[in-house]
Amino acid sequence: NINDSPPFSNFHSTYSRAQDYKIRFALKDTKFWGGYMTDIIKDYPELHGQNVMSFLRDNPDVEKKNIETFLEELIDLERDNPTIIAFGNAVNNILKRNLKKEFNLNYDSITSYINENNIDFNNLEHNEVAEIINTIRSSKLPDPNNTPNVGSFFKNPIIDNSRLSEFNNFVSWSVTDNSSKLSAGQLINSIEHLLPSFKNVGLYEHHSLVMITNSKASYEEVLDFKNIISKTIFNNYSIHLDVEPTIIA
Repeated sequence: NINDSPPFSNFHSTYSRAQDYKIRFALKDTKFWGGYMTDIIKDYPELHGQNVMSFLRDNPDVEKKNIETFLEELIDLERDNPTIIAFGNAVNNILKRNLKKEFNLNYDSITSYINENNIDFNNLEHNEVAEIINTIRSSKLPDPNNTPNVGSFFKNPIIDNSRLSEFNNFVSWSVTDNSSKLSAGQLINSIEHLLPSFKNVGLYEHHSLVMITNSKASYEEVLDFKNIISKTIFNNYSIHLDVEPTIIA
């Protein structure tokens, strides 16, 4: 009975020499600060991890349901390629055995890279997938030291599956049973010929999702170009594009 115990003591030791509090110091001032932290197994109050693992071995449906909840959380975070850090071997093992097939490798560029480099798809680890994606991105995205840019400016839009037949020639990814995500870069590429030329801002030749400048573009020029792209996409596809960066007026 933990009802009379201090808050969170069902997960964290009340022992005076416990080290849990150091997590915040390990993450402070790193790229992980502000990240989303959650339990992979929820609603099962237990201090000792080995007891949780024993319970999961006897109740595999509980693990499956918690993984489904975790995937829903990732969707809510609206990140295409989240970095997932497991705290401990037990959590890492749960993630590996459940998310091994969750990698979305149905991009032509990723498939080509795997085939060209004779990589065994079935034995891919999380860090290897991340490295593949980083390598491909580096080959497609401009180096900011050489080409000033504002990066991938637009988010991939989500549409209702009832509209999927309108976009048979576009890449799409399932988000839920009723919705799918389209490639913003591919949409922009399809209407690029309709866009007027701007003196100081444009789209990167190797990736239409990336907006580049010649270092002379003003704040107003970038926003004007963004607005014209959004308007053209909406006029042609009835899709609203949201931007990745936070715009400060």
